Amino acid sequence: MKCQKRIQGGADTGAFPIPGAAEYLADVVGEGGGRSAAAVGLMGVCSAAHASAEPARLELEQAVAQRNAELLQKNKELEEISLTDPLTGTRNRRYFYETIPTDVAQALRSHLRSPESDAPSGPKQELIFVLVDIDRFKRVNDEMGHAAGIACCKRWRSALDR
Repeated sequence: MKCQKRIQGGADTGAFPIPGAAEYLADVVGEGGGRSAAAVGLMGVCSAAHASAEPARLELEQAVAQRNAELLQKNKELEEISLTDPLTGTRNRRYFYETIPTDVAQALRSHLRSPESDAPSGPKQELIFVLVDIDRFKRVNDEMGHAAGIACCKRWRSALDR
């Protein structure tokens, strides 16, 4: 019956009607509701086409889902690249501007909790900024070259990481 409705363009299936299918089925099936070999054959073709389309649809959906996951991962990688200095591996100004409002708000909430509040008071969260200005760094670049300047920045980063 579901196949017959699909062929006729039944509203509950969302399928497109096949012109003349309703009349053909009415002639073949007849008034008494019995099915002839032709009607069963037509319905069998419909069922087979639907069944063979299902694995292809599922395969396509899986491929689309996998590609979406890959794109999401690549977008995360691009975001990370855009927030990190490629030479030293330290966070850049964009990272600072994107994260500082949230970090400041979190630190303020941590320190401004009311003692009468029912919420459990956890440890206060501190916020520490590190801004490094290497004296006469331009001279290092000018006199020793940019490779030496990059190596100097990397050594400072390493020292700060410890």
